[in-house]
Amino acid sequence: WSKNFPLKSKGNAHHTLEELFHRYRVPTRLLSDNAKELTQGEFARKARQAQCLIDMTDPYSPWQNRAETEVRELKRLSGRWMVKKRSPKKLWDYCLELCSEVRSNTAHNVYQLKGQVPETLMTGETADISHICEFGWYDWVMYNNPASYPEDKEKLGRYAGATRPGI
Repeated sequence: WSKNFPLKSKGNAHHTLEELFHRYRVPTRLLSDNAKELTQGEFARKARQAQCLIDMTDPYSPWQNRAETEVRELKRLSGRWMVKKRSPKKLWDYCLELCSEVRSNTAHNVYQLKGQVPETLMTGETADISHICEFGWYDWVMYNNPASYPEDKEKLGRYAGATRPGI
């Protein structure tokens, strides 16, 4: 299971933690690769306050952190989509968010998932893919623009990611 939240700098990682706790509940533990922004300061304080244990991998051992594999796969997928659709490089974070959403709602050949998709195991609810299955990355779409209603209601644009459920 993975989610991506845009950040202006590594030091703002604690905002991501708040967003994660707010949207998906507080996990019992997080696994970190000893990055200071994930083990010290405001991030660590907020995790302790929420009673979320932060475990750390051994130094120089990325194989202990499953997130490394997911990051690699997300980069591969987003790179393929962006090259295929010739989308601007500055949209990479939107593409990565969509890739993460698709991978979290897709079945994988991983024993620990027990035949479920990651989103279902994380939230306890049946995964809903309706918000990500209609359009592909950077497809042309027609959309309604209520701000210019009634004169120019429908507009043509590019799809840069799914709207998040509940937002």
